[in-house]
Amino acid sequence: MRILLLGVNHKTVPLDVREAASFSKSKVIEALPALQGLAGEAVVLSTYNRTGIYVITSDEKKFPHESGSSYDGGNLRALSRWCTS
Repeated sequence: MRILLLGVNHKTVPLDVREAASFSKSKVIEALPALQGLAGEAVVLSTYNRTGIYVITSDEKKFPHESGSSYDGGNLRALSRWCTS
């Protein structure tokens, strides 16, 4: 098993990216079941200065940080430009 983190913070990306990548309470509730379906266990942490998606998975290829999956309301698309594999 692997723990994967996809995240941004006030030191790594500009404000407009953090705003686009943030999750409201309703978006977290919507995204968690899909993330858990992909990874088994998932946590979304979204504050004013950072957003992080933590997942536990045995197959990291199932976590689509570069695909812009529709289940996240565009949040992963906002983050993917700033991600490295």
